Amino acid sequence: MSNVANGAIAKASHRKKIHDWIVVIILLVLLIAAFTVSANTGTIRLLPMELFRTLFGQGTPQQELILFEFRLPRMVISILIGAGLAVSGCIMQGVSRNSLADPGILGINAGAGLMVMLFVLLFPSMQTMNSLFLLPASCTHRIGSGCYFDLCSFLQERRRHFSDKAIAERDWGSGGHQCCHDHDDSQIDT
Repeated sequence: MSNVANGAIAKASHRKKIHDWIVVIILLVLLIAAFTVSANTGTIRLLPMELFRTLFGQGTPQQELILFEFRLPRMVISILIGAGLAVSGCIMQGVSRNSLADPGILGINAGAGLMVMLFVLLFPSMQTMNSLFLLPASCTHRIGSGCYFDLCSFLQERRRHFSDKAIAERDWGSGGHQCCHDHDDSQIDT
């Protein structure tokens, strides 16, 4: 490569790094702004200066109670839930090798909905107990989504098995014995 090409690649790489840092800084500023707005949401308002003073231990006991016991845990949990959803989305996209993957593609939503519907139909008396109804319903939707995902994975594996078998039979049937050394002979049923 010429020096001009190397210089252009280095310049493009430097621009990309700067762009990435700008995006990170903008996202951090938006996170701080959302943090400030969320801390002020409620019947008792905390001004931004009161908020930062309370964060650094110089607020009144009432401000500390409001911030540390009620609002800050809610904000931290929200951030952690968002990060968890982002990671699970990345894992799903990586596993399915599809950048547009979502839980609906693998049938997770359908399995969860089916199990919750069956739970509601089979145990109608549980609906009257509000808080006690949520725990079994939550467990059944997790069981349903897991079973549906397992079923989809099983069927995908069977399809791949039959596909390999069809390739092997095609190669044997057409006299193409040179291709069959790639396939496991134990998978061929005679």
